[in-house]
Parts: sequence; C-alpha cells; structure tokens
Amino acid sequence: MLDSRLALPQNTILDGSYRIERVVGVGGFGITYEAEDLNLGTMVAIKEYYPFDFGDRDATMSVQPKSDLCKRTFEWGRSNFLQEARTLARFEHPNIVRVTRVFEANSTAYMVMRFEQGRNFEAWLTSLGRPPTQDELDAITGAVLRALETMHAANFLHRDIAPDNIIVRADGSPVLLDFGAARRAVAEMSQSVTGIVKPGYSPHEQYSSDSRLQGPWSDFYALGGTLYRAIAGRPPEEATLRVDVDRMPPAAQVAKGRYRPDFLEGIDACLKVKQAERPQSVAQLEPMLLGPQAAGNARPVARRRFATAAAILLAVGAAYGGLEYARWAPAERGGEFAADGPRNAARDEVQRAPALEQEKQSEAASAAAKRQADLDADRRRTEDERSLADAEARRKEAAAAAQREAESEAARRREEEAQRTASIVEEEKKASERQSLTRSLQTALGKVGCYPGNVTGQWDAEGRAALAQFAKRAKVDLAVDEPTIAALTAVLVRTDRVCPLECDGDKVESNGKCVPKANHPEPGAKAPSSDRERPARAAAQRGYDPSDRSRRVTAGGHVTCGRNGCQTVPKGCHAVRGGGGGGMGGKIICP
Repeated sequence: MLDSRLALPQNTILDGSYRIERVVGVGGFGITYEAEDLNLGTMVAIKEYYPFDFGDRDATMSVQPKSDLCKRTFEWGRSNFLQEARTLARFEHPNIVRVTRVFEANSTAYMVMRFEQGRNFEAWLTSLGRPPTQDELDAITGAVLRALETMHAANFLHRDIAPDNIIVRADGSPVLLDFGAARRAVAEMSQSVTGIVKPGYSPHEQYSSDSRLQGPWSDFYALGGTLYRAIAGRPPEEATLRVDVDRMPPAAQVAKGRYRPDFLEGIDACLKVKQAERPQSVAQLEPMLLGPQAAGNARPVARRRFATAAAILLAVGAAYGGLEYARWAPAERGGEFAADGPRNAARDEVQRAPALEQEKQSEAASAAAKRQADLDADRRRTEDERSLADAEARRKEAAAAAQREAESEAARRREEEAQRTASIVEEEKKASERQSLTRSLQTALGKVGCYPGNVTGQWDAEGRAALAQFAKRAKVDLAVDEPTIAALTAVLVRTDRVCPLECDGDKVESNGKCVPKANHPEPGAKAPSSDRERPARAAAQRGYDPSDRSRRVTAGGHVTCGRNGCQTVPKGCHAVRGGGGGGMGGKIICP
C-alpha cells in the first residue's frame, strides 16, 4: 500500500485547473489520481510521473531525483513520459484511454485522461462469481485486438497488458490503460527490469533491457496471459520459468469443452515462449481467437456495395432507352470477362499479403533496430558521461578528504604544541612561585630564630627541620614537606623569637649569642679589659678563634645542619661550625 505521505493530499490544486480527490492507482513509475476539472466540472484521471526507485517528494510536494546519480535517469524517464502522453493523445479509439492534456508541475509531469467508469479486468472477473462466457470474452478480445492494431500501425507497443491495466465498462467494452513506454525508457537507461515486468504476463524478451527483440508479439503474449487468467482462474507460469522446461498446462487442456477449441488454441499460440512461434500481427491472431467469422466480417459490406452499384447502373440504363441499352449490351457481355479482373486482383492481393506483411514487419524491425541503436548510443554516451562525472566526483571527494585530514592533523599538532607550551609556562610559573614562597618562608623563619642557614629558595632538609622546630615551639600543626602559604602566614604573624638561644648555666643570651655571665656587664657598666678579653681566651683554649667568621657558634636550643642531616643543640651546649662555609659540619661542645 502506498504511504499516504508520498501521494498528493486530497484537495491539492494542480495547474490551477484540477483538484485532487483520491488515489486510484499506484505503480512503480507513477500515481494515478481521480480529480475534478474545475473549468468543466467533470471528473478526470491524472497520472503523475513518480518513479519510486529514482524520485522522492519533498516538503513542497515537488518530485525530485533521489541523488545526483539518479538525475539523468529521472529526467530521461520524465521526457519519455511526456512523449508517451503526446503519442497517446493522437489516438482517438474507443478502446484506448483518451489523453486530453499533458503538463509539467512540481518538477515532474502529469497526463490528464478521460476518467473511465468501470472495474479493471481482474475485479470484473471476481465480480462475475463464475467463469466468463465465450461471448463476453469475444467482445473484450475483439475490442482489445482492434486497439492493438491501431497502436501497432503507429509503431507503438503497449508493453504492459495485464488484468489490472484493462478497464471493463458497464456495457462490457474494454479500455487499455497504463502504457509502459516511460518505464521501458528508464529500464534501458538504468539497465534494470525492476518495475517493467509482471510475472505471468510479461514475455521472456521483456526481461531484457534490450528492446530489439520486442514487437507486436510481445503484446500478444501479455494478452494471451490475461485471457489464460480468465479461463483458468489463475495467471500463467512466469515466462522465465518456462524457457528450459515448460510444465504449464495449455489452455486447450485447462478449459477444454467450455470454450471454442480455436479460441483456446489461439491463447496457447500467444503464450509460446519463443517469440518467433507466436502470431506476428493482429491479422494473423484475430482468426485464431475469434474464428473464421472475424475474417468474413468485411464480405457483407463488399456485397452491399456491389449491389448498390448495380442498382445505379440499372437505373441509368432504363433512363437512356434502347440505343443506350445497345451500347451497354456489349459491355454486359464483356462484363462476364471483365468480372474476372477484380477476382484476379483480389486473388493476387491475397497472395501478395504475406509478402507485404513480411515487408512491413521487416521495415518495422529495421525502424525498431535503428531506434534501439540510437537508444544504445544515447545510453552509452550517458553512461560514459555518468562514469566520468562519478570519477571526477570521487577524485574531488578524495582530494577534499585528504585536505580535511591534513587540516585536521595540522590543527591537532597546533593544539598539542599549544598545550605543551602552556604546560611548560605553567610549570615554570609554579616553580617560580614555589621558589619565591621558599625564599619568603626561609627569611621569615630566620627572623624568628628558627632558620640559621642561607636564603637559597631551595626547600631542603635544613628548611624542613627549621619549620618543624617552629611548629613545635609555636605549637601549631604544619606540614613541613613543602613550603606552603599556610606555613608562611603562621610564621609571619609571630614578631617574637620563637626559637630562642638556650645558653649554659654560666652563660646568658646577649644580642642573639650566649656569653659568660661574668663577662656580661650590667647595663651601663663597662667591663674591664681583662674581662672583655676572657671570652676570647676561653674560646682560644677550646680551639675557637672569635675573629674567624667562618667558624661560628650555635648555642643550645638552635638547630644545626650538616652533610649528615640536622640536629638540635642540647641545652647548655653549643655547636662550632666548620670552616669554609660548608654548613654546620663542626662539633657540638658541652661542658
């Protein structure tokens, strides 16, 4: 069933003249609507070119090619659809659908036809509730043959005769619908048989996209299949399944005794698998299906015409009298011999008929071959152009893909470089900030008496020991592994000496140093020179030269660090720094 979204909605106005009422038929290449002619107030049938394999309807109701690759095929089919419509418009036959107008809209083409009231042949057979009679089938068969004769004389094939493409009117007369020329054109362009064959009704030559093997005999096969459906109650076997071994029961066997033997034999002749074994023209087929009376239908007309001519001659003779009769008498006697002339001419005409028919078929075959050659040339040219276009499109797509890949790779590398540069800058910034923080913390620890070393900006074991000593004495909880803002803040808030000098019992702190109490003068008193010299002498005795700045003394309570680590000077002791500025590498001296 057709998706209603694909068909034109009800009440759609086409070309300002037609209003869509409903969908009445759907095929692989088009949709047929019942519509109202707004100018005449009558109902018409409108067929829309809509190849489902190659076209899509967009939001504006236009029918567009599905892709650029389908564009040429879509346009080729539309052009042939218009050509078919214009060809059908030339036929004024009671059994061929009447085409009244063709126009383009919605990027596609439309064919306006007379709306035929009735049922298609399949529905008509079902409605009978019984097998059709010989007279009913004769009436339909004769009318279809006359329609085919008209079309074949114009070198036009139907290519799609089937029970669903024949309308049976209320009076029992048939109308041929839905010609397949546009479908055939698309098949030749696309090298596809999808949608152009109907199993059981299409001859085997129609399964090929090469139409040179097709002719009137192809339409006769489809007609035979349609009649077989009527007399057997089922479609015939598909033609491609009958090529090697034909197991299909013949019509003469299936319906024996219910229809004329020659009628059934005519159906079997139409359904021959090989096209050369089928009737080649309506003139050959008609007597097979309709009997000898079909060929004799013209004789009473000829006799009536001869009788009329004789009556006229007799009247003229009577008017002229005796002399005139004398003049006619020899003619009458001679007429006995003259009458043989028309009979001989008729006999010659009958004898020449096969040759004329053969000549006509040969000319038709030559014309068909030329058309096919032109189509093949057009198709090859189209295929070459399409191949070149496809190759160019692939080349451009590959180049564009390579360009996109190169640009993407360059962008990725730039991004990585930017991230690497930003990481380096961030690391340098962090290192600089850490070094600055370390310097500040070392300086602050020195001011509160906890860091005796040099301000280097490097956080080492000496700095960690000093910060641990500060935390212990200041009774604060601080992490000492790394310099932190919290540690610096905790140290800066202290303005007093947190890590004081702890001197021996006979020494006191003076200006950040431990000095003997005896040598420590009272405030405002001047120590004698001997007292001032005593500490120096004592230091000299212990191996310490006060004038040597490289050997400083660290008193008890301070932290001293050397190459082997840091330690706290015990209370009452002091450490003597080794020479050379190598750190607290000296010894701790206790009394």
